[in-house]
Amino acid sequence: MKRLTIEPELLEATIDYYPVIQNMARFYVYDMSRCCGHLPGWELPKNGLYDSFDFKNYFLESDRSVFLIRLDNEIAGFVMINKITNDQNFNWNIGEFFVLAKFQKQGIGKKTAFKIWNNIKGNWEVSVIPDNQIGLDFWNKIIYDYTKGGYVKNKEKVNYDREFQERTIFRFSS
Repeated sequence: MKRLTIEPELLEATIDYYPVIQNMARFYVYDMSRCCGHLPGWELPKNGLYDSFDFKNYFLESDRSVFLIRLDNEIAGFVMINKITNDQNFNWNIGEFFVLAKFQKQGIGKKTAFKIWNNIKGNWEVSVIPDNQIGLDFWNKIIYDYTKGGYVKNKEKVNYDREFQERTIFRFSS
């Protein structure tokens, strides 16, 4: 596969993109099922279509934002950030992060994460369900590269997700 050299563009998504995000979220859940499919709530529904959480609150609440990842005018994924953290000293959280399969393993995720952190300064948390080994490997590498090793990683219980309270949380400043 040819590696892309195009720099990803971040477009802050308006409510008009809500259906697009919800449709892409089916693929996000499918990708997550690779590691988390054995957990309750991640199984394939009887109709054969993965469903996702309703992300409308990201468009309606002032402490949340949605960004589309675009490459050469094609949507390549999304990033959702919020101010829901487990530690009051941290003010930003990567709530959801997804790169479509055809764009994965080309550096798009890394470039996108760096853009988010470089454009939105603050103290960040990234929390990952411990069973999501692909996500843990990705964030371990990306956050290490971004911070040059200057981050903290802990296993903690979060109070903002009743189903998956156990998380691995990365903390760092941008």
